[in-house]
Amino acid sequence: MSQTDKPRSAPNPTASSADPIRPPILSTRPPNYDMFDGDEVHTSAELRQVVDYYRAKLTHIFDAADKKALRHQHRHRMIAVAAAVFGTLAILFGLLQLIIPAGRLGGTTSAPFAVIVSEVLAASFAVIAVGLGIRVALQRGWLVERHKAERLRLLKFGALIDPSLWSKIPGAMQAWQSGIETKLAEIEAIDWKRLKDWAKGEPLPAYATAAETGLTAGELAELVAYYHDRRLQFQFDYFTDRENRLDRWDRITREIGPLFFFVSILAVLIHFVYDLASEYLFHHEETTAAGHSSGLGMVSVVLILIAASLPVLSAGLRTVRGTYEFARNSIRFHAKRVALNLLKERLKSEQDAKTVFYQLWVCEQVLESEHREWLRLMIEAEWFG
Repeated sequence: MSQTDKPRSAPNPTASSADPIRPPILSTRPPNYDMFDGDEVHTSAELRQVVDYYRAKLTHIFDAADKKALRHQHRHRMIAVAAAVFGTLAILFGLLQLIIPAGRLGGTTSAPFAVIVSEVLAASFAVIAVGLGIRVALQRGWLVERHKAERLRLLKFGALIDPSLWSKIPGAMQAWQSGIETKLAEIEAIDWKRLKDWAKGEPLPAYATAAETGLTAGELAELVAYYHDRRLQFQFDYFTDRENRLDRWDRITREIGPLFFFVSILAVLIHFVYDLASEYLFHHEETTAAGHSSGLGMVSVVLILIAASLPVLSAGLRTVRGTYEFARNSIRFHAKRVALNLLKERLKSEQDAKTVFYQLWVCEQVLESEHREWLRLMIEAEWFG
């Protein structure tokens, strides 16, 4: 998943070099840190060759897909929120006319005219927002481009941990590069139908026992350190950040809807008691400024307005919550963060090459399943959710 732009920070010079698993400590990581390799010096000639190949073949394709996805996502959410806000305002302005004296359009009473115009404008903007969202299919464009970017991430690191790449057999690198180019063509051809087919998922493939890699202990440690820094730790930090943000917004907005519902019921009860007391105990009847009966008392109208408007506000808030999926995404990020943390701990003490490659493979399966889950969630949601 793409992150908000952050400035690049230099590695902390005090970071321990004795632990090959520990990445350089960064106060902040730039967006897409995992996909844009820096100028680190790699001792392993094979790793240098792989990183250079990624820079030449993957970086520009990923950058284009990621930027398109961010544009579509921003427009999609803007339109979804606009539809919720303006639709809610249109209904509220309609209800507001109950407590404002009716006046003729163009007459001397300006308040009703302003309310009517506001209602019409809000309803028009809501209809335009919904129609635009359906017409241009922003959600589909967002999901397709985001899927391309995430598939490129999976391709980069899935290919990186292919044991055959590190076998040091003549021609292994060329065969590996040919396989990547074939998969790149498949990713660039992704459309909405292919996305949905992929999201349905296949059973996780059985792990093929890794062949001898030919890596020395130092080269294996450098490969693991690169993967840990660029992939494992970066994704762990991302999941942690997103979980915290979404959980905070979920807590803020979760109780508002039920609260509005119960307050609306309370307003109805108060309205009933007030009207009963006014009619039978105090024989009270409100009048207008001109001395004529106003029909419903102003207090009664206000209570009815509150009872009617709060569910409308709750529905608008629910649409916004559906757009961001605070609760479900927070739970999903938490589960994947816990899984990645377990893998981090296992890698710290593992020295056997075959076991290391298996643990890296498991990590890629976790991240692939996370992306499938996210796609299923968003495909099943309405266009505004």
